[in-house]
Amino acid sequence: MMGVMLYDAVCSPAEFQFYTCSAAFLFHLPASLFLLDDEQAAQISLSTGILMFINGLLYHCQTMMAWSLMQFLSPLTHR
Repeated sequence: MMGVMLYDAVCSPAEFQFYTCSAAFLFHLPASLFLLDDEQAAQISLSTGILMFINGLLYHCQTMMAWSLMQFLSPLTHR
């Protein structure tokens, strides 16, 4: 609920998605570097990397659509 209020007051769906993804990336990158050793990181194939990128892209599209729909449908105003 706080996210919806922040979203309405401050930024567009694209900006909101960008800032939340950037924050998640900044938290996950150091954790990944700390938890993966060189051998494990080398075992990630190109096809796995491409699938991970496609997964992230589709997640981004899904979240953008959800925030856009929340602009028009609010659970607080529904009777």
